[in-house]
Amino acid sequence: MEPLFENRYVCERNVCERKHLTEYVNKGLAGRSRRICLILAILFAALLIFLIAHPDLYAGFALYVVLSLFTVLLLCFYLFYPRLLVNLLMKENFQIHGDHQPETVILFGDKITMEEGSYKKTIEYHQVYRIFDLPHLYVLMFGKTNGMLVEKDSFTIGDFPSFHGFIAKKCVNVMGKK
Repeated sequence: MEPLFENRYVCERNVCERKHLTEYVNKGLAGRSRRICLILAILFAALLIFLIAHPDLYAGFALYVVLSLFTVLLLCFYLFYPRLLVNLLMKENFQIHGDHQPETVILFGDKITMEEGSYKKTIEYHQVYRIFDLPHLYVLMFGKTNGMLVEKDSFTIGDFPSFHGFIAKKCVNVMGKK
C-alpha cells in the first residue's frame, strides 16, 4: 500500500537535534518525573520552613539536614536531569550515525515505518500507546522510552491537520494526549 502520509526531515547536528531532543525530554520523556521532583522539593522546603518557624517543635538537627539535602537534591534533579538526558541521547545518536546526520523518513501506510540512515524501524498503529503534541513535534510513543519524532511542518505527502485526525483514528491504544 502506498503511504498516506510521509514525513521527511534532516536535523543539523547540535542545532535542530538539541532543539528537538530538549522539547521531547522536557515535555514527554522526563516531564512526569520532573513534576514529581518539583512537588516533593516544595513539600520538603515547606516542612523545613514550618519546623524552623516553630522552634517549639524542635525535631533535631539531623532532620533539618536531611530535609535540606533532599530539597537540594530534588531541585538539582529537576534542573539538570533534562540536560543530562539530552546529552546522553545526542551521544547515542552520534554513536549510531557519526558526524553525519541522515535524513529521517517516516511513512504512514498499513504500518508506521521510520528510516534514519541504516536504522529502520516498523511498528503497528496499535503499538502506539501515547501521543505528545508538542509545539514543533508530534511524538508517537511505542515504548516507555521509545518514540518517533514527527516534525509538524515536514510532511511531503499529506499535511499535519489531516495527519492529526488520521493518527487519532488509527492509534486505538493511546492512553492520553498531551
